[in-house]
Amino acid sequence: MRNWLLLIGLAACTACASAGVQNYEAQKPEFVLERFFDGPLVARGALYDWSGNVSRRFVADIRGSWQGDEGELQEVFWWADGEEQFRTWKISRKAGKAFEGTAGDIVGLATGEGAGNAFNWNYILEVPSGDTKYKVRMDDWIYLLDDSTVLNRTAMTFWGIPVGEVVLTIQKVDEDELYGRSPFDAPTDSTASGG
Repeated sequence: MRNWLLLIGLAACTACASAGVQNYEAQKPEFVLERFFDGPLVARGALYDWSGNVSRRFVADIRGSWQGDEGELQEVFWWADGEEQFRTWKISRKAGKAFEGTAGDIVGLATGEGAGNAFNWNYILEVPSGDTKYKVRMDDWIYLLDDSTVLNRTAMTFWGIPVGEVVLTIQKVDEDELYGRSPFDAPTDSTASGG
């Protein structure tokens, strides 16, 4: 019993010691959410399962628009297994670099804060599986690499247990560089030539 209590205590201390967004205050270039997520963007990434194996791959087209402190992100995801997924974020700037957001498959409010080159979103995502929807907590970290690219890493937990991770890059592009359709449906060279 004592060993279990020790493990729980260590886990709690580790959680308390995890990096907060303010740790990135001095990092450059500065990430300004409403500047980066304005206009057309593309995302490319993978979903890792609890054991670290890639379980799914995806690309996405994103269109961002802002009016003052209110923004909207329209996302279309194409998964390599054929699924197509749509999400529209409504985002509001609050005090300082704090934001709140909602979307159709988000439970309640997403809350986020930025500092330096980093931004941290926290929200609960409804993930469908058969007839059931699981409420998965998403700890979403975005890091600005340069003016046109972010690295996005999201830890997924269910009842506090790690169940997966999403890793992706998002890049600002011109309108004609959006995917517009699933690239996973594209014929290979052998099929295109009839081979």
